[in-house]
Amino acid sequence: MKKVTVNLPGKSYPVFIGDMVLPRIKKEITRSCRKTVIIDKNVERLHGGRIRSLFRDMKGDTEYFVLKNGENSKSLNELSRVYKFLLRCSADKESLLFSVGGGVTGDLSGFAASTFKRGIPLIHIPTTLLSAVDSSVGGKTAVNFDQRKNLAGTFYQPEYVFTDVTFLKTLPSAEIRSGIGELIKYSFLSDSNLFIYVLNNMEKIQNADPAILESTIYRSVGIKASIVMKDEKEESGLRKILNFGHTFGHAIESVLNYRIKHGEAVTAGIIAALFLSNKIGLLAENRLITYLKLPSRIKLPRALTGIDLRDVYEVMKDDKKSKGGKINFVLISEIGSIYIDISAGKDDIYKSLERMLEVI
Repeated sequence: MKKVTVNLPGKSYPVFIGDMVLPRIKKEITRSCRKTVIIDKNVERLHGGRIRSLFRDMKGDTEYFVLKNGENSKSLNELSRVYKFLLRCSADKESLLFSVGGGVTGDLSGFAASTFKRGIPLIHIPTTLLSAVDSSVGGKTAVNFDQRKNLAGTFYQPEYVFTDVTFLKTLPSAEIRSGIGELIKYSFLSDSNLFIYVLNNMEKIQNADPAILESTIYRSVGIKASIVMKDEKEESGLRKILNFGHTFGHAIESVLNYRIKHGEAVTAGIIAALFLSNKIGLLAENRLITYLKLPSRIKLPRALTGIDLRDVYEVMKDDKKSKGGKINFVLISEIGSIYIDISAGKDDIYKSLERMLEVI
């Protein structure tokens, strides 16, 4: 088992990563308290017995809210249902809210925890590769609104993150691909070591090899923790580098009405961002060719090939990172050299999207 500690002003929390991490929860949380558990429907079906057995052995009452899987659950309507559940359970600042699921479950649970009674304690148990490497760490919460991704959100850090890689063995291939999208992102943010590691171990990652997943998740979480500790709430701008590929990716998700996974859209977005970085003169041609080797290893859904680029462009104009009518991007000149708030012209954006479609 590996551990990453996220040290922030006024609050620190551990991220435990490994095989059979769940028993660690009972060692860390020994006090008697009311527990509310928001659990993804698929996780309940596959692992519900294991989860319920865990909480039966802990002190205090436990209530469960089963969340429908899918991006459409990250809505104000579903948030209202969660509020009613928490109210019925008399949740308060002395109780604990556990989020058991992927990125959708974590984002919705985090938003609810941060706003219900002005904040109740939150613990993440990520069960997808994407949530393990990215969304469970760092404190971003959100819900979607009016077909816009993460339009309403907060910063709210958990008390703990428990990442048990045994959950990942039951993931369908689409969920693995989705998580790899975020792994690819981290491969560009630090140094070439992770890039080479992910490229060389792509087949084992896709086959959910536990040892490789534990190592890869640990490396990615370490990168994210180091960034978040320096810029928790995107005040200095450093944390914005975590949005590499996301301006394109979020727009693609929205236009396709979330028919593809978030990480799949991020992979497509990274490809487009690499082409745009090259188009505006940041990324040399030889590096572009090398860097494309990693995201192009992922077989992306056919739904992408029929996307209307005009719709993608219009959605990007409403992106949270856009200012003064300009679409801002996170772009790259080389691994570890990331540029934020780079605006680009419409023609270059269209051309980058067109080239992305040629690659996938």
